[in-house]
Amino acid sequence: MGGYLALNYGLAHPEQLTSLALLAPAGSFHPMSLKFFAKIYPALLLRTEKRIDRAFRWFSGTGQPLDPIFRSQVIAGYQNAKPLLQLMPSSFKPEDFSRYRVPTLLLVGDKEVIYPPLEVVARAKRLIPGLHVHVIPGASHSLTIEHADDVNHLLLRFLAELRSE
Repeated sequence: MGGYLALNYGLAHPEQLTSLALLAPAGSFHPMSLKFFAKIYPALLLRTEKRIDRAFRWFSGTGQPLDPIFRSQVIAGYQNAKPLLQLMPSSFKPEDFSRYRVPTLLLVGDKEVIYPPLEVVARAKRLIPGLHVHVIPGASHSLTIEHADDVNHLLLRFLAELRSE
């Protein structure tokens, strides 16, 4: 939910940001799919390792087991997190962007599972003037794990371009 929370803050206080990078933000530009709730909530509510593994394999889009160290962090996060019932990412309204002129990078994977990535890109482009956007081939919602080198390269390039302006 980091991207959703960061964008929420940026929309409320754009004058306090110099730039913003959104990495597959939940909600924000498109409602999350019902499949997301069906796949993720059993793991959040019941918190067994088997359910968490199953949910994250779907979430990451690869179906592959996680790296053992990262898996232990995911398990700990799911088992110790408060249920997401208090705050659920939603999509922002066009009027929410009326004062928003922050240089923004949006990265989504073309295999995103929580919303249709091309619809998200199209809507984000309409709402954010000058948006820098990249759709990463083969990446799902866990693009920072699956395609870390691509994500890092695009983030560094975005920041370098801002510095040179």
